[in-house]
Amino acid sequence: MLDDWETIDEQVRKAASTIIAGKGATYYGIGSALAHIVEIILREQRSILTVCFPVGEVVGVKDITVSLPNLLGGSGVVETLQPSLNEDETTALHASADDCKTCDRFALLV
Repeated sequence: MLDDWETIDEQVRKAASTIIAGKGATYYGIGSALAHIVEIILREQRSILTVCFPVGEVVGVKDITVSLPNLLGGSGVVETLQPSLNEDETTALHASADDCKTCDRFALLV
């Protein structure tokens, strides 16, 4: 199981490089994803997609919007699905959130 997570992690981290190598840019993927989200909403379909949507707290992380699986429908986000994380995943999420908060504070200073 750990090998699967490591493979997925590596593929996600290298996805932009793969897209750029094939198409020369990543904005095609962003445009395609956005078109898919708009289609779901306009056609009042339902689909679970990982998108950012503000929620009060995710396993102790506050004040940072986290990409989570969300059920989308005609009215937008219908429901946010909270994954259960093990201790290592929770620690990694907290570290990532702290990094984001540090970047936010730095960006305000620049």
